[in-house]
Amino acid sequence: MKKLSITSVVHHHVKEGKMSLFIEWLERVKVSSNQFPGFIDSKLIEGTGSENEVISIFRFENNINLKDWLESKAHLDYLEELKLIVEDETIIKSYSGLEFWFDRNAQSTFKMSLLTYIGLLPLVLTIPLLIKNNFNITGFALDSIATAIIVLLMSYIIMPLVFNITDFISRKIS
Repeated sequence: MKKLSITSVVHHHVKEGKMSLFIEWLERVKVSSNQFPGFIDSKLIEGTGSENEVISIFRFENNINLKDWLESKAHLDYLEELKLIVEDETIIKSYSGLEFWFDRNAQSTFKMSLLTYIGLLPLVLTIPLLIKNNFNITGFALDSIATAIIVLLMSYIIMPLVFNITDFISRKIS
């Protein structure tokens, strides 16, 4: 059975005039974290409402791999170096599956709602019909099976895909 990937969301409040230094620091962190087993990818989200607030996201194959990175000497050294660049203590939260999308600190409420709607609508319109037409199931059984399938698709396929698409579009626009 495949283990669930884990997403680490890191909130930074960069000191005035230190953004370029922060970006250089983050590039070195990305290179270093990429050397650790289970690393999947990383992203940077800017423009989160405050001019000096940025969010970096790191994904690993599982909690053990993420923990190995977070407790590594390299990561701890980077955190020490970061203290000269950011105003507040760095906040690191980890999420697996759909829970990342529903942490108000990770995404704006509007974005969360819009992305969820975009992901849910086609599933709600098609999955119950496919089940009903192919398996002749109705009533509570249909609702239960369709809901289970939709939740799994949203958690493991749709929301990660929607996030990657919106991230790609936002990078192309900016």
